[in-house]
Amino acid sequence: MGTENLTKLLEILKDSKEHSISEIKKSMSLPDEVVDAMLKLLQEHDFIKNSNGVVTISSRGLKLLELPSESDSVY
Repeated sequence: MGTENLTKLLEILKDSKEHSISEIKKSMSLPDEVVDAMLKLLQEHDFIKNSNGVVTISSRGLKLLELPSESDSVY
């Protein structure tokens, strides 16, 4: 699954608009089963909301995107 793919999915949703699952799957260029698993994981941890196939990012998901990543670290 990879954190970069999870981040990409959240980046798609960060506009806080509603996105259909089919739209997300087209944007991700991954097998449908992988995207379904990612959506399930993110929903279970309250990073996204899924209502009848319409997905939005939660405030927790937006906060996650604001955290510095390892690539942002300077040594």
